[in-house]
Amino acid sequence: NAAELHEARGLPALIFVEAAQAVPGELMQRFPQGSRLMLLSRGASNATPVNLTPGFFAVADPRVSSDGAKVAFAGQKEKNAHWQIWEMNADGSGKHPIPNCPGDCFQPKYLARGEIALTAVTEKAGKLNSQIYVGKADGTGLHPITFGPGDYQVETIMQDGRLLISAETPLVTEARDRHGRTLFVIGTDGTGLFEFRSEPGLH
Repeated sequence: NAAELHEARGLPALIFVEAAQAVPGELMQRFPQGSRLMLLSRGASNATPVNLTPGFFAVADPRVSSDGAKVAFAGQKEKNAHWQIWEMNADGSGKHPIPNCPGDCFQPKYLARGEIALTAVTEKAGKLNSQIYVGKADGTGLHPITFGPGDYQVETIMQDGRLLISAETPLVTEARDRHGRTLFVIGTDGTGLFEFRSEPGLH
């Protein structure tokens, strides 16, 4: 995972996740040995990257704001702690959690009008389920825009502002044999869900 920052303002050029081990499967178990966000300054390809998250056991999913000033990311302060969404300045200063995350939260995406989208993983009756939440970037008004089975995850933001998401298919409670994920498009208000592309090998 890497995110380019705006160079016109002389901000850092690249932020990426560094991990000793990355494994497929559940979002919360991708980095069993921990991970960190690294910064590589613009025009300094031979320089040593700087660790932006020394106080975290694991981090993931960095996302840069449209003005290049802020970075949102998923962070786990200690091993086995809940994953939460955090925000910091592009130089790593001013870290603060975005509150009201319902469970373990990942994949933050900055939206228009000061909003944010994220993937929230919750547990019910011993089973994990993930849904897409949208709210203000300060954490207020977070609410789900997907419901039911499917283990929805945010993938990216479309050029027209809609969300590209993925889910296990078929999207019915009775389905017990889901071998792949399908890409869907959905509005940030939860309307207009339709299939974009089927990806049997997508994880």
